[in-house]
Amino acid sequence: MAILALVLALFFAQVSPLPYYLQSVALKEAGDFDGAVAALEQARQIAPTDPDLALEMARAYDADRRYGDAAAAFDEAWRLAPERADLDVAQARFHLLHAFRVTVARDAAERADRLAPDDPEVIALLDAARTAAALAGDSAG
Repeated sequence: MAILALVLALFFAQVSPLPYYLQSVALKEAGDFDGAVAALEQARQIAPTDPDLALEMARAYDADRRYGDAAAAFDEAWRLAPERADLDVAQARFHLLHAFRVTVARDAAERADRLAPDDPEVIALLDAARTAAALAGDSAG
């Protein structure tokens, strides 16, 4: 029975990103952000077009203070599923929180507003992003 469990675990590790994702969650909770990033990179190799994994990758990079990588991963998540307002919201929040590329935050908030115009969170985020972009000297939008 133990051999069957081992074989199944090895099989699923090859075809499913779930074991790596779960490992990344445990590592992140333990404060091992490098390990969490490595586990998510393995998951992404199995499912490179999964926008949720791209989003989790962005969050892991952010936790690991790899802000440039996080910004790229947030952008990739949005490109994988441009119809999802939650990805735009996550990208806008990241850029606003770090005062990093606030015009990207504004653009992401505007995309979220087009997808979810009645969402109060999106409305507040759009207002904050437009204000930050204007203060940064970019009044477009």
